[in-house]
Amino acid sequence: MKNYLENIISSTLNKYIEGEKFFDELDYSLRNDEKLIKMILEDIKEEYDYLIVSGHFGNNFKQYCKNKLNNISNKIILVNGGLRNDKKLDEFWKNYDIENKNIIFIDDTYYSGRTKEKIKSAIIKNNGNYIKTYVFYDGCKNKCDDVFSYYRYFDHFEG
Repeated sequence: MKNYLENIISSTLNKYIEGEKFFDELDYSLRNDEKLIKMILEDIKEEYDYLIVSGHFGNNFKQYCKNKLNNISNKIILVNGGLRNDKKLDEFWKNYDIENKNIIFIDDTYYSGRTKEKIKSAIIKNNGNYIKTYVFYDGCKNKCDDVFSYYRYFDHFEG
């Protein structure tokens, strides 16, 4: 499965080296891939009460779980996308009891950390327990201890 993901990323890197076009293309390639969604769900080892997902990827992720894994669909919180572009985060904590609940954030890509930080901050501010973030692609120069990534750009290329 790792080679499968690396092929998707390599193909996108061949078209765009970096930037918004690269991430838009990569996000589009990853967001609908049921094999990758299944892989990430199988790999989550931490105990969790909720999984948070966002945007187009989150919508597809939630739909996959509803169709294939109905037993966890009520544990998925879908929040709005566009958080890396300074959109305000939906107030999900008003619709879910997150107090003292273990929460994992899952996203397709990670770069600056703005999306993760907004979600992590909201979880902590509302007395939830932020556990970790899982992503397929990590393009952040600095490795973050609370981000598990399947592919880290700077593990393959010098920055």
